[in-house]
Amino acid sequence: MEREKVLVRDNKGIFLKMFKRKFKEEFDFSEESFLLKNENDLKMYDRSIFVVYEKNELLEFLKLEKKEEMF
Repeated sequence: MEREKVLVRDNKGIFLKMFKRKFKEEFDFSEESFLLKNENDLKMYDRSIFVVYEKNELLEFLKLEKKEEMF
């Protein structure tokens, strides 16, 4: 069975480590900064996880979501 590809955007890497330990058999995790240079790269992943630590990260996430709604 092929594992789902999950993009984790976690600037501190704390949750990414936890996800990799706990769910390594079910998912194939990749790490990327909050802003992908090419939004088409998102199509490579089955799921995305955004980990937000600060207000400015939340604002960047909301901008991304608004941009994706336009397409």
